[in-house]
Amino acid sequence: MLQERIAYFMTRDYYDAMRVCGIKESRIINYEIILKNSLAHLLNKLISIFGITIFLQCSVDFIISIGLTQQASSINFPYTLGSLLAKIDSKQDILAIGHTLTHPGYIGNLFFQHLQGITIAFIIIFTLICTYQIANNYAERREL
Repeated sequence: MLQERIAYFMTRDYYDAMRVCGIKESRIINYEIILKNSLAHLLNKLISIFGITIFLQCSVDFIISIGLTQQASSINFPYTLGSLLAKIDSKQDILAIGHTLTHPGYIGNLFFQHLQGITIAFIIIFTLICTYQIANNYAERREL
């Protein structure tokens, strides 16, 4: 992304005018292009990367928790959203959501018998949606 931004500004008169004024190329690229004109783009990318990191962290925790052998017990690891989601109770809770789609009368039992799995799934989905909305609203506000 930085190379695209630098290439974009190098094709403009902006870059050539600064070079004619005697400003060093490193200052033009580092300060004028990246810091002053691309900071909003960089911040937007950081917000998006934060959301991707949360998703990948939960996914890796989930995979590791399922794939643990008896030699490496999950008791040795701290609780994370992914490891909580990998517990058998949470898996049954997620399956109960699917069961509710075909049997709507079962929805009353979800919040009393299957609260842990539903809460964990909600936290993961809510975090990802919030991060997505933050990134989109930031991009709209800055007109990126």
